[in-house]
Amino acid sequence: MFRALWGLWLVTNGRARIEDLQRIAEELLALAERQDDPALLLEGHHPMWATKLWRGDLRAAKRHVEEGMALYNLEQHRSHAILYGGHDPGVCCRMMSGVILWLLGHPTSAVEQTGASLALARELSHPYSLAMAYCFAGMVHQLRRDVNTTREIGSSTIAICSEYGFRQWLAVGKIIDGWGLAEQGRGAAATAQIGAAIAEYRATGTELLVPFFLSALAAAHLKSGDAEAALSATVQGLEVAAETGQQAWTAELTRLQGVSTLKYTPSDASKAEALFRQAIEIARRQAAGSLELRALTSLARLLATQGARDAAREMLSNAYDRMTEGFDTADLRDAKLLLEELKSQ
Repeated sequence: MFRALWGLWLVTNGRARIEDLQRIAEELLALAERQDDPALLLEGHHPMWATKLWRGDLRAAKRHVEEGMALYNLEQHRSHAILYGGHDPGVCCRMMSGVILWLLGHPTSAVEQTGASLALARELSHPYSLAMAYCFAGMVHQLRRDVNTTREIGSSTIAICSEYGFRQWLAVGKIIDGWGLAEQGRGAAATAQIGAAIAEYRATGTELLVPFFLSALAAAHLKSGDAEAALSATVQGLEVAAETGQQAWTAELTRLQGVSTLKYTPSDASKAEALFRQAIEIARRQAAGSLELRALTSLARLLATQGARDAAREMLSNAYDRMTEGFDTADLRDAKLLLEELKSQ
C-alpha cells in the first residue's frame, strides 16, 4: 500500500496538482508513522518536504528535510533510489534543502547543501540522482545570481542528461544555461533557448517548476530589454501557479511583473508599486527572506525616485539587517549599494 501510494504521489507531483499532492503526502506520512518503520518514515517525509516547498510552506519544508537527513543512512537506504521515485532520498533532501534555505534567506547554507547533494550522488554513482542534484544546484546558483557557476552547472546537467536520455532534466539544464547566457549579454539566443526548453519540458507532461522557469524567462527578457515579453512571461507564470497551487515562486513573479510594468509603461508607477508591495506581503507570509529583500529593493528604488528616500531607506535597512549570511551575493550587494546611495543624498 505504501509503495503504491508513493507512486501515485510521484505521478501527481509531475502534474503539479498541489492540493492532491498534499493529501497523498499526509496519508503516506501517517501510514509510515503507524508502522513505526524508519525506512518508511524516511519516505514519508520525502514527499512532504517536496510538497511543502512547492506550496511555499518553507518552514514546514525545512522541518521535513531535517527529519529526512536525520533518518537517512547511505548503506541502509541505497535501494530506495530504485523503490521510490528513481532517485536517492539522501540526495533529494539535501538538494531540496538548498532551495528552501535560499528562499528562507540563507544563501551560503544553501550552497553548502547543494554541494553535499552533488557529493552524495557522485558517491552513490547514481546518474539520475546526480542529474537531479545538478538541476537543483543550478537553480540555487541561479537564484544567487552567480552567472559563471550557473553556466558551469547548466553545462554539466546538459552533458549527463544527454548521455543517459533524461529528457525532462535535459530541458532544465538548458533553462539554467539560458539564464546564464542572458546575463552574459546573449539576449536573443538566451530567451530563444529558455523558451524552447520550457516547451520541451512541458511536452514531457509535467507542470512542476514551470512558474520558476517562467520567472527565469522573464528575467532574461528584462536583461535583453524586452519588457513586453517579460511581462507576458510573468503573467503566464502566475497563471500556472494559480492553476496548480505552486506558490513558492509567486512573490518573485509578482515582483518581476512590477519591474516589467515599470519598464514597459513608466507612467504606471502606481501599479508597479502595488505589485512590489504585494510581492513583499507574499514573501513575508511564506518567510521567504531572500524574495522579501528583492521585492523591498525594487520598491525602495522606486520610492527613491518619487522623493520618499527616508521611507525607502528605513524599510530596506530593516530587511538587510535581518540577513545573517550571503553578503557577497548579488542581491545583498545591490541592497547595500542602494542603502549607501539613499544615505548619501
